[in-house]
Amino acid sequence: MLLVACGGGAPGPGQQDPPVTGPAAESRVSAEALHGCTLDGITVTELPDAVSVEFAKFASPGKFIRLSFQDDVWPDAETVDWTIQGDDRNAVATAVAVDEHSANIGLSAATGSSPHPAAITIAVRGAPPSKSEPGPPVLAATAELLSVTDLGDERVKLDWVQALPGDFDFNGKVELADLAVLADHLGETVEADAEAPAGSPLYWLDSNRDGQISPADGDAISQNLLTELTGFVIARNSAEIDPEAPGTVSVSTEQSTTTAGRPPAYSVELTGSAEADWGVAAVDIRGRIGSPRIPLRRGIDLLAKINLFGIELFSFPEIADQGRRPGKIGARVIEPIDVVHRGTISTPQLSDDTTFKFSGLPRDRELLLDVNYVPKETLDSGMPVQLEIGPVESLSLVEERAATAVPFNLSGGSGPGQLTIDIFFLPNPAGGYWIEVNAISAMPGDQLPRFHHTLLDYGQGVLNFDVDGDSQFEPGWYFPDGDRDNVSDSWIEMNIQLDEFGYVPEETYSIEATVLGVNQQSNVIELGQITWYDTPVLSDPLQLNYSEETLILAPASNDDPLLTPDELEAGAVVNAVFYLLRDPGGILEESYWLDQLFLLETEP
Repeated sequence: MLLVACGGGAPGPGQQDPPVTGPAAESRVSAEALHGCTLDGITVTELPDAVSVEFAKFASPGKFIRLSFQDDVWPDAETVDWTIQGDDRNAVATAVAVDEHSANIGLSAATGSSPHPAAITIAVRGAPPSKSEPGPPVLAATAELLSVTDLGDERVKLDWVQALPGDFDFNGKVELADLAVLADHLGETVEADAEAPAGSPLYWLDSNRDGQISPADGDAISQNLLTELTGFVIARNSAEIDPEAPGTVSVSTEQSTTTAGRPPAYSVELTGSAEADWGVAAVDIRGRIGSPRIPLRRGIDLLAKINLFGIELFSFPEIADQGRRPGKIGARVIEPIDVVHRGTISTPQLSDDTTFKFSGLPRDRELLLDVNYVPKETLDSGMPVQLEIGPVESLSLVEERAATAVPFNLSGGSGPGQLTIDIFFLPNPAGGYWIEVNAISAMPGDQLPRFHHTLLDYGQGVLNFDVDGDSQFEPGWYFPDGDRDNVSDSWIEMNIQLDEFGYVPEETYSIEATVLGVNQQSNVIELGQITWYDTPVLSDPLQLNYSEETLILAPASNDDPLLTPDELEAGAVVNAVFYLLRDPGGILEESYWLDQLFLLETEP
């Protein structure tokens, strides 16, 4: 039986649907347009055990309706069937939420698409469906990216981002209209490796975290429809702070800071210690409380002391990701991947202008401490830099910034690591600067401190190393440094394979071979005439990659035990110890990395 065949739009304000005459007067369901759309092109048909809604058209922003059923009719949430004509199902986002006597339905097409007709069928019952005893209501909203900053004098600052699945327009409510925002981005990809991916609107639209914006992300709307947040409760050592009554909020949504295309952010200063057990949980208009979020790690994992000498730097009045303080130096811990896709792992709590404390760092993994600054001269030519100074979100986002990095690895224990870094800017007679880094690290598993000493010709992008810790730079130990961060391209490439592509180190191989050549531009040593020690032959000749971590050792009779690649002559006989990096998926090409190379004594 035809219930509604709307062709003239929704009733005006204060008006009701036109009366239904004839058999339709006994209809058990009525339709209402929502969010400013109309019932134009929508047909609602009552079937013996179901209701069917047909959408003849639903161009942007879409169609959003509510079906209201009589008290003796219950829609069945378990029996909902969409039919969308045409081949491009992925260009249409849908949502449906069924309550006791109503159903909210929405669909929206991707921008620029020409949607085909669609229909939804919802089964109905003459008695309420049998249900198991319901559990307590669950609120899916959370306080994400929660951090606690020690402000001193028993004061802390809590920062977090409001996360409400399905709230794609970030207004604190889940409505059918959120489908239109989702539809605008259907088919797009979330760059999980981009710097600060949570700063992108797409990160928050990808509700199922599969890396794609697809119709499946609309399920979050169906599951959380009509949820509306009122704020958050804060707990210190399991005791709520300042709520007026149980279920009310410590911080209301009106206290948030909003940025177009991103969820609301919160920043609250409170009395208490950073070592206390802090937690933040969302609250909605029904008084439901979401799962509390706590900082992933409250202890200090890395203490870094950083000083720069020999150049003037711009000072910024506010650096947001470092406690909204003025300063010249920024620091962050990043993944050791290429400069274009560097992913920030942690930003610091600061105790003063040169001391940086980091929490929540992974263990037993190669990381980089990335020091950011904006010189008043160009480092390649020494020309003055003109820059308009104002508050910045992060020094890493300033276009004119330079970066100097130091590798470290929190291995061997659970305690904090320490880095002391001095960066010297030395005038280069050819123009611009050399950058010398002298770093001392003390990691949890180290018996003695480690020294990291590099010299970068910034104009040429060539890096030199002090490999034996004698404070001298070996003239033949050069590496390309394309992003000029004082970390070699070969070291970055090796760690991209290990970390980014999931390469697995295979067993170590040992061979005797003859040096065929050394390519210092690509950091490759080619060996031939190979004799294998109880291992299968991989290839002959063999190309081995090397990095600044590779040791090249002279025969025992030499006064200087360490050699540089340019001291390896063609025809020299060597013993090489190397390992194989292999893609477990079998797709990417395997590579060989040299660990140690020993120059053997030869007959005169």
